[in-house]
Amino acid sequence: MTHIELPAPAQAPAQDTAVTSRHSVTVDGRLIDYDATAGSIVLDDRHGEPGASVFYVAYTAESVDGKPRPLSFFFNGGPGSPTTFLLLASVAPVRLLTADAAPTAAAPYGLVENPHSLIDRSDLVFIDAPGTGFSTFFSESAKRDFWGTDEDVRAFANFIKRYLSVNDRWNSPKYIVGESYGTMRGAALTRVLQDQDIAINGLVLISSILNFGERIARTDQHYIGLLPSYAVTARYHGKAHAGLDLETVAERARVFARGEFAYALASGDSLDEGQRREIARRTAELIGLDADFVSGSHFRIEPDRYCKALLRDQQAILGFYDARFLGDDLDPVGASSGYRVDTVYTGSAFHTVANDYIRHTLGYRPREERKHHGKIRIHENEWDWSHALPDSAVNFWRRLPYANSISDLAHVLVRHPGLKVLVANGYYDLCTPFFQAEFDIDHLLIPQRLRGNVAFTYYTAGHMMYLSEENLAALKVDLARFVDGEVSELPALDTRPALALA
Repeated sequence: MTHIELPAPAQAPAQDTAVTSRHSVTVDGRLIDYDATAGSIVLDDRHGEPGASVFYVAYTAESVDGKPRPLSFFFNGGPGSPTTFLLLASVAPVRLLTADAAPTAAAPYGLVENPHSLIDRSDLVFIDAPGTGFSTFFSESAKRDFWGTDEDVRAFANFIKRYLSVNDRWNSPKYIVGESYGTMRGAALTRVLQDQDIAINGLVLISSILNFGERIARTDQHYIGLLPSYAVTARYHGKAHAGLDLETVAERARVFARGEFAYALASGDSLDEGQRREIARRTAELIGLDADFVSGSHFRIEPDRYCKALLRDQQAILGFYDARFLGDDLDPVGASSGYRVDTVYTGSAFHTVANDYIRHTLGYRPREERKHHGKIRIHENEWDWSHALPDSAVNFWRRLPYANSISDLAHVLVRHPGLKVLVANGYYDLCTPFFQAEFDIDHLLIPQRLRGNVAFTYYTAGHMMYLSEENLAALKVDLARFVDGEVSELPALDTRPALALA
């Protein structure tokens, strides 16, 4: 393997780079030899000049049957997050060892063979969004051509097309795997590629959020979507639902959230005082809080406040991305958590190992430190949140002021009825709650015959459910079935319960 010493971004040549090394991993008792390629692909700005160098890590193996191997493109979200977590902790051939729902100790960290890798089913390409990780800009002015909902989707589409051409992979089955903001990006990206006559075989939405409008506007649905996640979290920490199993609690919470809780939110100040007290009492029992706290918040409880309030008596705060995490609270009388427990407990491990693994093991050696966060000031107009709707969307406004790719996914499903969609959810995820993901999919408003194209799976962890090895093993099994199966087999993979409102 030849090491590539890359110059600083300001001097970076406007050309693709790649360094490849040979490795092996054992998956399900079978030794798989694979190539790991760390490289970058140059994308043009709107003027046709080199604008960004997009970094990726690709894992490829030889076909065993002579047919083109599936090719899966992975990315995290943000916006402004590099694809570090998926690269180092999910289904790549290597895996970073971290504590499960607990602090991970300082360096040295362990990076081991991953027996739950998807390399036995698909080649894997992990992509850093422009301006994150090792992806760089050729000028400050180029940022405006990549930092925005639609600009970002266009960049990923152009990257995928370039990768297919450079590596002669046009006829491979193609999968897109997005996490968090990457699910919104993934749905819109699948539509853009479809409209350019590139059909995607399958779309995987890990910790899904397709409509940022609910969150930005703090609509009633935003709080309805959170309630079942609060309920299962209260059960996990022993604050409610003693003796009930997880699925029973989740189902009861779904029914209550869509019924009486939604009624209380919709009623606002017109809610009868007796009803207010009763619904507040029932809500409090469900999510482990005090009824006066629920009523005083007008039933609108933000995740940061819930993370603070549930275990206030223990001076402990919960994780936001994974509510199983517990941290010490330095401000027991404050209203919200002072820090993100799960982020703090895992951040050093991922940042350190990403720099070490890519530089040392893969031989890709840029001069600068890897950007663990993209430094995008998304609330200060550095990111254009607006999104152009597909032509099929029934909406007078052709451009929304916020990211929402529900119409994009509906658009592509109608035009490509063979598309498979998997929605993977962590029960203890307060960032992208599972009930809101269900709501978004239920509002695709697609014909009945296409609803079986979408399957839901659930895991007993949080936003990055694969940080738990038990849940990673389950996720790998589900992804393998998803890649192997036809669209007609998706209902057998789906574990979403039917919601009974009776």
